Amino acid sequence: MKKLALFLLLFGSLAACSSNETNESKFYDTYKEIIIIRNNNSDPKIANKLVKEKIKENGYTDKSFKDEFIRLSESQPNVFARKIDSIRAIASGR
Repeated sequence: MKKLALFLLLFGSLAACSSNETNESKFYDTYKEIIIIRNNNSDPKIANKLVKEKIKENGYTDKSFKDEFIRLSESQPNVFARKIDSIRAIASGR
């Protein structure tokens, strides 16, 4: 019985990590798409509308996207900063 409980605990931990990595990947992909939208639209009204649509399309609300941004930036500040800088460079074509 103890082995089963240990297995379930370990499996649950791995599943949570995998889910967290998937959520992070989704966030960073969405962020990249937002940067591309902003780079391709000089009119802020059009860009803002498209960004809102992209956020919703990717399963976020404005608040949940901002909350995820804050969560990642606070939980892994160095990793977050490097990823954001890299995404900006890629999305900007640098």
